[in-house]
Amino acid sequence: MFVGPVVARQPGVTLRRIEHHPWALREAIYGVSDDGWITAADPEDTASGRFAYFGPKHTPGTLHIDVGRTGFCSTAVPRTHVVVRVGTIVLDEQRSPVIGRARRTERFLLPNCLTKSISLTVTPPVVVQVSAFPTVNPSKYGGSDNRNLGAQVGFSFRSTR
Repeated sequence: MFVGPVVARQPGVTLRRIEHHPWALREAIYGVSDDGWITAADPEDTASGRFAYFGPKHTPGTLHIDVGRTGFCSTAVPRTHVVVRVGTIVLDEQRSPVIGRARRTERFLLPNCLTKSISLTVTPPVVVQVSAFPTVNPSKYGGSDNRNLGAQVGFSFRSTR
């Protein structure tokens, strides 16, 4: 396999094109912490995260989305409003995948200590955006986490063929 010219360079990273090898990003997650939470920088902001699934095949399959607050079980904090949008992919100014046209939108109140699961039949490429407001800061309720937490999210795609 021939390694071609440098196509991008950042401190500590050099990206080279591999000749005769297609670029193939299968999926990507944005705005979701390692422990699955979508967070907000400020308590007054909406927490938001995205999942993009590109393929490799563009045949229908099942998209699974889990949105929960099982990691925060206080009864002193109200539920959070969640919006889940699923749609076509377009690239923003930073070349990150965002929703071009929403195909499906679900809104619900998410209680603390519970998870809601959504399964949809979709054809890739597809992007999912999950938003939650208000957020909660567990350190204000005796916890040690000082982040503004929206919801815990999980995503997967399984081809039906």
